[in-house]
Amino acid sequence: MDSEIDYIDIRLVTGERVLKPRNYVVGFCHFPGHKGGITRKILQEHDCLNKNCSFLEKYTDNQYWDELKRIQLKKSRRKNKIQTIKAEKAAIKRQFDAITSIYYEIALCIIEELGYDIKILDIKKVPQMRKYALIYISSNPYNDWYRYMELVHAFVSKTGLYLELKHAKNIDGSYATF
Repeated sequence: MDSEIDYIDIRLVTGERVLKPRNYVVGFCHFPGHKGGITRKILQEHDCLNKNCSFLEKYTDNQYWDELKRIQLKKSRRKNKIQTIKAEKAAIKRQFDAITSIYYEIALCIIEELGYDIKILDIKKVPQMRKYALIYISSNPYNDWYRYMELVHAFVSKTGLYLELKHAKNIDGSYATF
C-alpha cells in the first residue's frame, strides 16, 4: 500500500468491512439499525442529505463536502441569474405594454377627432423598426387603408413613430367588417 495515502479500515452501513483510502468514506451513520461508514454512493442511495438525517456525521475534512458546496453554490447562482433575467423580461414587457397602451389611446383619440368609422382591434410594434401596426376593421369589405392617411400623419406628428394600417381579414381571406 502507498505510504502517502491514509487508509482506513471501516465497517460500512451495508455491513461489509473495507480497507479504503480515508477520502473514500465521507461520513458515518449513527443510526442504531445500521451504524457504519458512508461512501458517496451510499449517501446518494440512502438519500441522507435530502432527508436531513440527524444520524449522519459528516467528515468535513473530506473534499466531497467542498465539491458539494461548490456545486450547490453554482446551482444557486444559476437559479438567481435565471430569476433575474425573468424579472427583467417581465419588467420590459410591462413597460412595453404600458407604452403600447398609450399609443393605442393616442390612435383612438385621433380617430375620434377625425371622425373615422373604424374600430381598432390591436396595435403592435413592428420588430426592428420605429413603427407600429394598427390592425382595424371598417364598414368597407376591401382594403381601405389609404382612406385613413390623416390618421397616420397625425400619429407621426404626435409620437414621432410611423403607423402602418392593416385592415383585418377573416379566415376565408376576405376583409373583416362590422
